[in-house]
Amino acid sequence: MFDLNEIADVLEKTANFLDCVGEEKQAAIRAEREKLLTVMCTKYAEATGEEVSPEMRAKVANADSDVISIIEKLATTTSSDEMGSPSDRKDPAAPMTTKEASVAADDQFLDWVLSP
Repeated sequence: MFDLNEIADVLEKTANFLDCVGEEKQAAIRAEREKLLTVMCTKYAEATGEEVSPEMRAKVANADSDVISIIEKLATTTSSDEMGSPSDRKDPAAPMTTKEASVAADDQFLDWVLSP
């Protein structure tokens, strides 16, 4: 019938083949994750002006790929111009003469003293 050594050889070759396929798949996943992490770190540095520390990079590298993608999107959509646009409020013109400056100072002082 069947030789047990032949069966063992077939099972061993199958196990080796599956190990190789698994290692290739894990290598591809690691490469994709490293690519996402590099893009995320670059976009974070562009948005904040700070580099990602090696400790933080290691923590994020252990996260799920979806988490890395979310962080990348946040870094991409976060603008460094978060403070907004100039105010619509019009300040009074600066006094041109000494008399105008004196009157403006008196008015400001009275407003401050009389304010609740």
